[in-house]
Amino acid sequence: DEIGDALDAAWRVKRGDGTAGGQFPRRRAEHFMRMVGAALVGHVQVRARGVSIWSDGFKSVESLLRFGHRCLAKWERTAADLTELNWREGTGGCQHWQGQAFRDQELSKARERLDEVFRMREAQAELAELLSPEEGRLLALSEVFGPFARLDPLQVSEYTAPLWEAARGDYDRRMSPIEEKMSEKLREHFGARLLPSLQASMRSRGDDSAVAMAQPHQVLREVGRYAELLRRPAVAQSLTSERNLLADSLERFLEDIKAECDRRARVSGGGGGGGDGSGGGGRNTTEKVEAVVWATQAQERVAIARETCAALVITTRDKGGNRVQGTEQDAAGRRGSDLDREAKHLLREIDDLRKRLFKGWQEGIVDRLGEFKLDLGSKLMDLDSSSTGQVKLHYNSELVSLLREVRQLSALGFTIRRDIAAEAETARKFYRHGMVLRQVANFYNNIASEMIPCQKPMMLDDAVKFEEVLTNPRDGLGKVI
Repeated sequence: DEIGDALDAAWRVKRGDGTAGGQFPRRRAEHFMRMVGAALVGHVQVRARGVSIWSDGFKSVESLLRFGHRCLAKWERTAADLTELNWREGTGGCQHWQGQAFRDQELSKARERLDEVFRMREAQAELAELLSPEEGRLLALSEVFGPFARLDPLQVSEYTAPLWEAARGDYDRRMSPIEEKMSEKLREHFGARLLPSLQASMRSRGDDSAVAMAQPHQVLREVGRYAELLRRPAVAQSLTSERNLLADSLERFLEDIKAECDRRARVSGGGGGGGDGSGGGGRNTTEKVEAVVWATQAQERVAIARETCAALVITTRDKGGNRVQGTEQDAAGRRGSDLDREAKHLLREIDDLRKRLFKGWQEGIVDRLGEFKLDLGSKLMDLDSSSTGQVKLHYNSELVSLLREVRQLSALGFTIRRDIAAEAETARKFYRHGMVLRQVANFYNNIASEMIPCQKPMMLDDAVKFEEVLTNPRDGLGKVI
């Protein structure tokens, strides 16, 4: 970010006569961005020398590969934003960037190579979990990366490309018998456990229960563990029937969430589920807040479904965009692409519903804020001067609901209005005292009916002292509170 800001500032330097451009021309800007990209690739290479990418455990290599991807992708986005957006219109009096946006080919190739290595290591880790140790030894699973032993995966150039392609071809040949065995294991795993569990959980789902939704998305998350294997052409073709059944379950899963989203949108639009605390949500939670929580959970589950949709799509092109020989997208793969588009649209609908529900909750609270507003200088408890003589508690029970809702919504990433947040903070300060005083008030108001007559004289002195404190409260120095 700091390098991007410095480059942006240099680009906006004006000529000595005050006109834009000239001090930092496009040629120098492109050269600078390439130098930064090369430095980042070099940094990732140095980090990579600390581990053995092909032989160390996947967990120890995974963090490095993810770091490298984030680092390179971040600079790619920064350079693209500067040349596509910030400098395109010449805002702020800076010179215009004309023509194509900047793209560092070497940096992109290095990032794509990291992604490729990550997928290969991830696939091997998934295979190791499904195969027994004996099967792994017989199939030489630990030796599939042998062709890459003397290659640096981040050395990406036209000179090393033939060596990499030859090693990749050898790797694919070594993986072929493993994929055949893996197809059998996956077919058994999907047919005996995953698909029956998914179908049973879909049948048992309730009409309006966030708890019931948990089981299907947990099964889908389990399916997502094998996404890289399922995308491999040989495995995908042998699991055509299972992938079609998975697509059917995914379609129903998304339809159920869509129907629930539409129902909640209608209720919200019709004024139902108001913030009066009397809704059918959890304890001390209004219906609108419960709906916001549901929408947040639904977003997470649809995101998991999208990962499963992507697992249905067969890998038909290599990183260079060239079609892999002998591979075609089948019906399950095309359904996976269609379902992914539907899920993406559904995510936008849920996000819109989530924002509208939160806005409605805030408006409802603001309208009613004066009804339960707590005055810092007021008494929390006093004695009713009417004939009942009971203790009255002035800590409104709805403040408990407000405090809990504010905490829930803040944890979900919402920014609470300042006046609501201030009232919730006041309620938090008095919460513990309010709960204790509620117990005291309940005890005082009900003790008379629970005592036997002979006990009442024994409690008289304590009751009189308690009433004196309520009617004339003073602190430890004797000052009136």
